Amino acid sequence: SLQAGYNSFNRMIDISSKEGIAGTSLFCIDERTGVIYFVNQGKDCFLYRMKEGEVALAVAMPVKDIYPYDGSIYFMVDDYGKYELQGMNKGDIYCYTPASGAVELVYTTDGIESFVEDKLYVEESGIYFRHVKENGTIVEDGKEYQTIKYLDYSLPFGEKEPVEDTKQMVQKGWGDYFFTYSSKWELVRRTPNED
Repeated sequence: SLQAGYNSFNRMIDISSKEGIAGTSLFCIDERTGVIYFVNQGKDCFLYRMKEGEVALAVAMPVKDIYPYDGSIYFMVDDYGKYELQGMNKGDIYCYTPASGAVELVYTTDGIESFVEDKLYVEESGIYFRHVKENGTIVEDGKEYQTIKYLDYSLPFGEKEPVEDTKQMVQKGWGDYFFTYSSKWELVRRTPNED
């Protein structure tokens, strides 16, 4: 559908400080209703919706990575470097159900070490998310570089505990290909999950 095409294109390219071109979803169209949801970056980074030409606040929380699925909108919380989060954590996953107005916590990062980046992806098989953490430094050619580690997880709908996602579902692209880059001032080394 046209809406699916917009959603897919929107998630393909986005420049992120740690992950390169990461595909953050800050805009989406609910394919069932045609309602547009977006992160209002020009105002407060809260979740807004546009229906029949009218824009309104949907959820008064700083959000990122928004995904519609089965009548609900899933999203992650982000502090955007300016919010002191109260009762929630950066990387928490919530579900907003427009029909009832309910906002429910799906997964919390409470008690887990802080991460430099988080990412979300939702599809019919469940919720997928990634935490990116700093993983020390290496020295190459006399220069010191920061390394990062990707921690990928899957949370099937209805479950409470995530499991390791070995397919790295949040890294979207085309088959075995996806956009990325390395900057000349930062060498990024990927390492798999380790227990």
